[in-house]
Amino acid sequence: MAKRDLDAILAKHRTKKGPRCSIAAALRKVVDTERATVQGWIDDHDIKSAEIARAMSEVLGEQVGAGTIGRHRRGDCGCAQ
Repeated sequence: MAKRDLDAILAKHRTKKGPRCSIAAALRKVVDTERATVQGWIDDHDIKSAEIARAMSEVLGEQVGAGTIGRHRRGDCGCAQ
């Protein structure tokens, strides 16, 4: 078996493609004072993603998914580009 460049393989998978995630887009829609509060919720891992999703949906007037918040928290979204 030929020697593989493991760093190149990892780099390929670390490169995020596509637009920023919908959480980043949602954060841009709220005023600065609210943005800081919502970002605080996201950063606080004692608050469940589902709880944040329901609160953000109410604040924004549009559906926000708990899975999307979870990906954003883990850095598995387009924001990690």
